[in-house]
Amino acid sequence: MIASIKKTTFHRDVYEPAEDSFAVVDALAAHRQAWRERPPRLCLEVGCGSGYVICSLALLLRELGIAAQLLATDINPQAAAATSATLAAHEVAQRVDVLLCDLASALLPAAEGQVDVLVFNPPYVPTPDEEVTRGGIAAAWAGGARGRRVTDRLLPLLPRLLSPRGEAFLVAVHENDPPELMRVMEAAGFDARVALQRKADEEVLTILHFRRRQGEDGSAAAAAAAERQPEEQQQQQQPQVEQEQQQAGCLAASRGGQGQGAADRDAAQEEQLAAPLASLGLAGQPGQA
Repeated sequence: MIASIKKTTFHRDVYEPAEDSFAVVDALAAHRQAWRERPPRLCLEVGCGSGYVICSLALLLRELGIAAQLLATDINPQAAAATSATLAAHEVAQRVDVLLCDLASALLPAAEGQVDVLVFNPPYVPTPDEEVTRGGIAAAWAGGARGRRVTDRLLPLLPRLLSPRGEAFLVAVHENDPPELMRVMEAAGFDARVALQRKADEEVLTILHFRRRQGEDGSAAAAAAAERQPEEQQQQQQPQVEQEQQQAGCLAASRGGQGQGAADRDAAQEEQLAAPLASLGLAGQPGQA
């Protein structure tokens, strides 16, 4: 199950779901079996726009019975609000926190090494560099030289953000030089592959999949150890997590709007969920619905 366009909020200042959005959601859906076998605990979309992608991810995980915590960030207040509305319309707002910030600035250093799945559909259209910071809807597509200005800012953050078993999905086009992006991440200790490639109008969309290389630095063992963390310790940590988030003002305004039955199911699942935010004291502004 994925998000419905009819229930997705967008307007002239928020990027409308398009072929690149559909391609990344298709790549996520194709990856669901891997998550069935090894459920993610913390997922993040950087640059959530209308909320179509993060909403689809929330629906996919719910369908799999996975009670992961999801986060979505955007620098555009109107995009954060649109995402909140999209999540509420699909009755998954309780699963996702929406944060207003630049890339993942509100999550570091607190979330360092905790993100299991990261999704990024960056501004990838080659433009003059000055258009990258112009604001408005242009910020959703203007990528500067080679369409890489924003992508090249995020790539160095991936080794910091991703957990020992973490993986990332990144949208790119031919002008961004996907093979070079793969080499950059391989040099940083990741396995890289093309998860999906599709022609859309005049461009070829490529969804790149990066995953931490296992076995070289004990990361696989570290991931296994984290999964074995006693449940009672996680449950003790959770109230403190929520208190710290509330004090920081970063529990998303997008939460709420679910039917009672869905809310009860989520509450039951959250009791069993490992506390991936145990060390997070989020700093930033929540999206306003």
